[in-house]
Amino acid sequence: MSTDPYAYRPGLIFLSKYAGYVISLWPERYHIYPDGSREMIAQPGAADFEFGLETSQEFVPEDEDGRPVTTSPVMGMEDYSSMSNMRADIRGGAFDLDSMADYYQWTEEQRDTAARKLLRVALDPRQPQVTLFEPKAPEPPWPTYDKLQNYLEIAKLADDLGLLVEAIAYERYTKRREGVLSALEARRRDREAEEALTAQ
Repeated sequence: MSTDPYAYRPGLIFLSKYAGYVISLWPERYHIYPDGSREMIAQPGAADFEFGLETSQEFVPEDEDGRPVTTSPVMGMEDYSSMSNMRADIRGGAFDLDSMADYYQWTEEQRDTAARKLLRVALDPRQPQVTLFEPKAPEPPWPTYDKLQNYLEIAKLADDLGLLVEAIAYERYTKRREGVLSALEARRRDREAEEALTAQ
């Protein structure tokens, strides 16, 4: 594991005190033609804190009084009880590096460059406008979860234990295995359909 404090690592989330705060990461690049005209060949990179957090994040950063410190719009967080009046309570923004690297289809080199620049800002006490937030990983839904490899077995056990929602949240936050998530989601949909029929 790298000891470089500015090196990329999965799960980096940055918080800003200011709504819509933007940090430039790298400039656009152009190709200059012989006639002097130019064409953009690479888009500029920026960390836009207005995007907020990805839907799959299972936490809301809060201050010491229990108030959320992210802002509107925070993608997928509309249903959290602590975000009930989100649009009227703007206190800052969030930037989920992994989510935005996927969204912008950044290369690994661009992602690593973004991490390095953002970490330099977040870890510099002279620049309090951005801070690093690294949530503690959640507990597995049951003790042997991390030892299981077969996605069908994981989904069946989660269903049997009544822990489908917890297993989905944990898998999304930690391993993010597509096969496991697909099997868990299929079980959850089947369970919801079965409960809907029973309720009729």
